[in-house]
Amino acid sequence: MKDFAEAAGAVSVLAVSEGKLVGFCVVQMEQQVGYVVTLDVATTWRRQGLARRLMAEVEAKSRAEGGVEMALHVYAENFGAIQFYESIGYGRVGSAEAFYGHGLDALIYAKRFES
Repeated sequence: MKDFAEAAGAVSVLAVSEGKLVGFCVVQMEQQVGYVVTLDVATTWRRQGLARRLMAEVEAKSRAEGGVEMALHVYAENFGAIQFYESIGYGRVGSAEAFYGHGLDALIYAKRFES
């Protein structure tokens, strides 16, 4: 993850509590689209709005860098993540067979920023 976070075009947001990393989100900017490489929240911090705040911050940073849209892949059977992304305005735009390996399909989601 460090390589992704430090790559050219990366937008990264960290959440730290009492000196410990409790969440992070890494986005790769490609032209005007921010691609969510990863979003991770420590188990004890889940369901407290941290993922929502991390996504809002990377979206704002992506917009500030000229981004007009965000995109991501999510494991097709990760129903909690799918529900989360849909709740923050992402819509399904496609699918990718075997994206995570044989028999592990992904759904592709995107969110266009409003002008």
